[in-house]
Amino acid sequence: MRVSGAAGFAARTPAPPPDLREEARLLRARALEEAYFVAPDRARLMAALDAWRILSASGRHVDEAKRRSKALSGAKPVRGSAQPVCG
Repeated sequence: MRVSGAAGFAARTPAPPPDLREEARLLRARALEEAYFVAPDRARLMAALDAWRILSASGRHVDEAKRRSKALSGAKPVRGSAQPVCG
């Protein structure tokens, strides 16, 4: 799923069920992180961090979101072992 596809789902669906909205946010965070490691730049890093921070507020994926936020926040961001977005 493209990053814009996950973000678009949440924007197009006025009130998706919370579990689907959370799943879309999770896929978006993973995709943004992967995009950063494919072509690192500050904007991609900040987008990935913002996506993980949104997820770290509450829900089923809080632990993963906190781990990923911490790993990406260091002086040298560390690639995680998150589930792949596709595959």
